[in-house]
Amino acid sequence: MRSPPRAARPVHPPGLALATDLYQLTMGASYAALGMDRPAVFSLFVRRLPASRRFLVAAGLAEALDRLASLRFEEDDLRYLRTLPIRPEFLDRLAALR
Repeated sequence: MRSPPRAARPVHPPGLALATDLYQLTMGASYAALGMDRPAVFSLFVRRLPASRRFLVAAGLAEALDRLASLRFEEDDLRYLRTLPIRPEFLDRLAALR
């Protein structure tokens, strides 16, 4: 009898924090500049399901939450971000993000 497979552990490659776009980073910097640093809630939605579908399955949410919990901006990430038009104060906050 085979033993059950172990749960796969997500892989967190270096530089994962940069798997976003400049819009998200500039919006984060704008929120920080306005003092908007309280917890926020975001929604997941679909504008329109195909006509033949009556439901939607959202998969990978646990992995997404795990990645958010372990999100870190490494020194190489911050060095790159310093070359972009992002407020230095916000980059300091990203460096301390835990």
